[in-house]
Amino acid sequence: MTEQRGPGSAGPAGLAGLLPALQRLSPAERRRLVWIVAAGLLGVALLMAAQFLDGAGVKPGAGTTTDTPPPGAVLSGAPLPDAYADLAQLEAALSARLAEVLSRVEGAGRVHAWVTVVAGAERVFARESDDTRRLSREVDAQGGQREVEETTSRSQLATAAAGGGDPPVISVRAGQIRGVLVVAEGAGDPLVRMRLQRAVEAVLGVPAHRVQVLSGKDDG
Repeated sequence: MTEQRGPGSAGPAGLAGLLPALQRLSPAERRRLVWIVAAGLLGVALLMAAQFLDGAGVKPGAGTTTDTPPPGAVLSGAPLPDAYADLAQLEAALSARLAEVLSRVEGAGRVHAWVTVVAGAERVFARESDDTRRLSREVDAQGGQREVEETTSRSQLATAAAGGGDPPVISVRAGQIRGVLVVAEGAGDPLVRMRLQRAVEAVLGVPAHRVQVLSGKDDG
């Protein structure tokens, strides 16, 4: 009785035959395979993000220009457009801008970047405070006098200037970055890899252990 396998299944024999085939690849072919796998994973992630945004009713226009701020501006507390309130959009904007900046590093070549964020930016709304101060004088039984000061403070969200709507935003607290993946053609050079690593740490303010820089080759 023979066991029937579907066309997409891979048994132990298939996996055992795959390992020698990988070992026979030259270093250049292995680097090319790493690049293809990394690019494929990045493409799947971007596709999932696009499907999520499309399901939420957000349709980015083709050929339109977006006001994508540099990562440093987004994470430094500068006001964010409403579109970046969505976590997936924030990650996509940071990834695209980071890849553009890193591609300008000498020797980097073509660069792909993937930035993952734990939480999005937090808006801090303006508040109105009302402090009331009252002074009173008390006289005790011996005729002594003393002054008593009472201060009452009240705070509430400020109202919009035009009436209604959300309170004005005075600052935006940066979201926390989980990690950064960079795949660059020139990252096989140790000097270029170090430059890319330090550039990511500087522009995003993340520690070295959260940044991974891989070399890749783009034949397209």
